[in-house]
Amino acid sequence: MTTFPIRIRLKLMYMPYLVQDSAQENGVPGSFVRPPIWLLGSSDYSARLAAQLGFPFAFAAHLADQNVVMAIEIYRRHFQPSAVLSQPYVIASFGVMAADDEHEARRQAWAYSHAMMRMSTRRPFVVPTAHEAEVYDYSPAESRIMDMWNAKIMCGTGRQVVDRLNAWQQRLNANELMILNLGHSPQAIYRSTELIADATGCRRTSNNKRHGITGREKPPGVLICAGGFCVFGTADVYCAVRYDCVEVTVP
Repeated sequence: MTTFPIRIRLKLMYMPYLVQDSAQENGVPGSFVRPPIWLLGSSDYSARLAAQLGFPFAFAAHLADQNVVMAIEIYRRHFQPSAVLSQPYVIASFGVMAADDEHEARRQAWAYSHAMMRMSTRRPFVVPTAHEAEVYDYSPAESRIMDMWNAKIMCGTGRQVVDRLNAWQQRLNANELMILNLGHSPQAIYRSTELIADATGCRRTSNNKRHGITGREKPPGVLICAGGFCVFGTADVYCAVRYDCVEVTVP
């Protein structure tokens, strides 16, 4: 672990050449700029290293929400301005699942927690259907792990999820909140995205009109940012976007 900062600096030294070589291989002419570098972590170690290097910091609260307040405070307190950043910049990511009723939201979240339980017990990460997760015969140890992971997911109606996100934002004052919709079916994940977007009031925007998208015509996979947090269409999309953007289409 003690060599990690040195390895990062070495990577950054070589990155302009790696980026340039890659671009030349793909036939892209012109100048080359190093892409933005973020440190993502779920502990105080990552926070201290991001502060030391003067990098923006993304904290994985969907994995370790119990550490998020501490880590962000450490990052801000020890931040050293750098050539890439003059002041601290923080993203906190949270797991969510919204549905038209609380019961269905809890069922979908429980299914995702099942996959995390499997991974925690060294089994393949597989998200079962909500029914499969409900009827599974959990051992006492598995039940404890399920409760731990399930408590990390904000689930409920769109309004309830947004209220909890706002409560976290009041505590953290993050530059961005990144949210991951965590459930089994693509339909449930997309519906969660819609409900949270509706609850923020950002589903109908002038930007939508300019792109010819209105209301429920908005396609899945659209990332909407409003009120300080980001709504993701799929759980496997993990990227940072600017706090003040209206919408970004993601792959």
